[in-house]
Amino acid sequence: MSDYAGAAWFISTPAGFDGFYSLYEWGQDPEKPEWCSWQRPVTENPHLKEDFAALERTAPVRDWQVEGLAKFLPGGQGACFPEFDPAIHVCEPFEIPAGWRRSGALD
Repeated sequence: MSDYAGAAWFISTPAGFDGFYSLYEWGQDPEKPEWCSWQRPVTENPHLKEDFAALERTAPVRDWQVEGLAKFLPGGQGACFPEFDPAIHVCEPFEIPAGWRRSGALD
């Protein structure tokens, strides 16, 4: 892509706060003007309105919000902890005080 000043499009359905969400965030960042991102619900597509009207009535609310309305929600497909929300469970990096007990783990 760089040889020909190419472009790339990443099209997907939200699945929690994963790598696709990171790409979306880059497109929303005014400090990354070379990136663009949009979030469009299926309800804007006039050719799919009837199909998705039935889905909206029958699908679980969360599935409709993700699949139909393109909302990024905590969790994601196959998430071990579906309640995980980076806005709540992630903090800004900081220097760990020397007196704190340390441990490690590997999954």
